[in-house]
Amino acid sequence: MPERIAVLHLAMNPVTGPWAVMKQVAQAQAAHAELFAGVGIGLILRHDWPEVNWQEAKALPISLYTTAAPRGPGTWVTLYQRLVKPPLRRWVEDLRQKTGASQVVVHCHNAWLSGVFAPLRIPRTALVCTFHGMAAVWEGKPIRKAIHHWIAQRLVRHNITLTSVDAVNLPGYREVFDIDESRFQVVPNGVNASRVRACPCLRDPGRPFTVGFVSALDEGKGWRYAAEAVIKLAEEGLNVRLLLAGLRQSACDLESYQQRQPDRIDYRGFISNPRENIMGECDVLTLMSAREGLPMVILEAMSVGLPVIATAVGGIPEAVGDGETGFLVPRNADDLADRLRRLYHDRAMLAAMHAASLKRFEQFYDIEATVSRYHRVYLAALKAGGQN
Repeated sequence: MPERIAVLHLAMNPVTGPWAVMKQVAQAQAAHAELFAGVGIGLILRHDWPEVNWQEAKALPISLYTTAAPRGPGTWVTLYQRLVKPPLRRWVEDLRQKTGASQVVVHCHNAWLSGVFAPLRIPRTALVCTFHGMAAVWEGKPIRKAIHHWIAQRLVRHNITLTSVDAVNLPGYREVFDIDESRFQVVPNGVNASRVRACPCLRDPGRPFTVGFVSALDEGKGWRYAAEAVIKLAEEGLNVRLLLAGLRQSACDLESYQQRQPDRIDYRGFISNPRENIMGECDVLTLMSAREGLPMVILEAMSVGLPVIATAVGGIPEAVGDGETGFLVPRNADDLADRLRRLYHDRAMLAAMHAASLKRFEQFYDIEATVSRYHRVYLAALKAGGQN
């Protein structure tokens, strides 16, 4: 029988993708008592962490540990954790006492910034750090870039076990942080299955063809391309609408698009558990990102049979089969509108992509496979030692 260990998922102010990953993995691990003696979540939080995330965290049926981070720029807040350490030892020992586990893995989800926690120097404890992609930009910021490089190199210096949610970003980590690709183990994200089924226009052809966008409304995620494409199709006379869900950024000028087509753009704000609450209303999901890892929103879409139209960045091409489960397109509204138009008129193609998405999810992205892979990573990290 495999050795039962305890796991503490750790992150500084996790939002969107990393927070979704932590929740999914932690809950799935807690359901496997034969592998895990117990699971906890440790959060180092800024004052502006979304209230809805707080409610989700408190509702999780696992141990929750929190401490406050100071106000200030993100890089400074990260360095502060090196100067004034969070109570990780106390959290680990409390989890060990609650679960009876002799060994604990601290699984950090802050990618290269996890280097501020290395080495842990906590007996019978290993540190595992997951890279979820690289959205940071340091052009014209040499000092900031040098600080992040120094933090990342701490992971190498202390021989920390590293995982990545995709293989595509590994060359970027080598180029920016001098972390060799061979140091990473690739563990794709996963999600649990759902009874929700998307593509309602297949069941009711009279419904508007609904394009979904579920992410932060910022320029990096490409919400504007979705709005422009839907407006273009609406002006052609197609019965389409755009459903937006996510936190708005300060520079978001959503109203200007809503004024052009007030009945075609539906903004719902931040939605907790969007897969269960709104994806069933959508016929296609779009994510026109400039940078990504392996977005959880795409895996959630596939789990309900929702075709995805996205840019071919990060780990997205590993998940989205172009022409099979969706389309990979250049980052512009015209190409996006072209693929949406094809699916609007060809419902047989939409139905085929709906079925293929469900099948691909079941084969590659069910959370059970993620749980098994991480368990193997944890055991190897504990056996390797040398991290404390």
